[in-house]
Amino acid sequence: MAETGKEQSKSTWPLVKFQFSVKIGDKEAFFQEVTGLSAEIQQIEYRQGNSKEFSTVKMPGIKNSGT
Repeated sequence: MAETGKEQSKSTWPLVKFQFSVKIGDKEAFFQEVTGLSAEIQQIEYRQGNSKEFSTVKMPGIKNSGT
Protein backbone atom coordinates (compact mmCIF):
# COMPACT_ATOMS: atom_id res chain seq x y z
CA MET A 1 0.00 0.00 0.00
CA ALA A 2 1.35 3.43 -0.94
CA GLU A 3 2.08 5.92 1.80
CA THR A 4 -0.18 8.98 1.94
CA GLY A 5 2.31 11.20 3.77
CA LYS A 6 -0.02 11.76 6.72
CA GLU A 7 2.30 9.85 9.02
CA GLN A 8 6.02 9.33 8.84
CA SER A 9 6.90 5.75 8.11
CA LYS A 10 9.43 4.28 10.53
CA SER A 11 10.97 2.35 7.64
CA THR A 12 11.51 5.54 5.60
CA TRP A 13 12.52 8.15 8.19
CA PRO A 14 15.13 9.35 8.85
CA LEU A 15 16.20 9.63 5.24
CA VAL A 16 19.40 7.80 4.39
CA LYS A 17 22.29 9.22 2.36
CA PHE A 18 22.44 8.54 -1.35
CA GLN A 19 23.99 5.20 -2.14
CA PHE A 20 25.45 4.30 -5.52
CA SER A 21 26.06 0.84 -6.87
CA VAL A 22 28.34 -0.59 -9.53
CA LYS A 23 27.67 -4.02 -10.95
CA ILE A 24 30.33 -5.85 -12.96
CA GLY A 25 29.33 -9.34 -13.97
CA ASP A 26 27.93 -11.06 -10.88
CA LYS A 27 29.78 -8.74 -8.44
CA GLU A 28 28.09 -5.65 -7.01
CA ALA A 29 29.66 -2.88 -4.90
CA PHE A 30 27.87 -0.11 -2.99
CA PHE A 31 29.37 3.24 -1.99
CA GLN A 32 28.36 6.74 -0.90
CA GLU A 33 31.36 8.83 -1.98
CA VAL A 34 34.09 8.82 -4.62
CA THR A 35 37.27 10.87 -4.22
CA GLY A 36 40.46 11.30 -6.20
CA LEU A 37 38.84 11.77 -9.61
CA SER A 38 38.74 14.97 -11.61
CA ALA A 39 37.82 16.13 -15.10
CA GLU A 40 38.08 19.43 -16.91
CA ILE A 41 36.42 20.62 -20.10
CA GLN A 42 37.87 23.55 -21.97
CA GLN A 43 35.35 26.31 -22.69
CA ILE A 44 35.22 27.72 -26.23
CA GLU A 45 33.52 31.00 -27.13
CA TYR A 46 32.21 30.87 -30.68
CA ARG A 47 30.36 33.34 -32.88
CA GLN A 48 29.04 32.29 -36.27
CA GLY A 49 30.34 34.37 -39.14
CA ASN A 50 26.87 35.18 -40.47
CA SER A 51 25.46 36.06 -37.02
CA LYS A 52 23.99 39.58 -36.86
CA GLU A 53 24.59 39.64 -33.11
CA PHE A 54 28.02 40.31 -31.66
CA SER A 55 27.48 37.94 -28.74
CA THR A 56 29.30 34.65 -28.54
CA VAL A 57 28.02 31.20 -27.68
CA LYS A 58 29.92 29.14 -25.11
CA MET A 59 30.53 25.53 -26.17
CA PRO A 60 32.34 22.58 -24.60
CA GLY A 61 35.81 22.00 -25.98
CA ILE A 62 38.56 19.48 -25.40
CA LYS A 63 38.11 17.16 -22.43
CA ASN A 64 41.00 16.62 -20.02
CA SER A 65 40.55 13.85 -17.47
CA GLY A 66 43.01 13.91 -14.61
CA THR A 67 43.63 11.50 -11.79
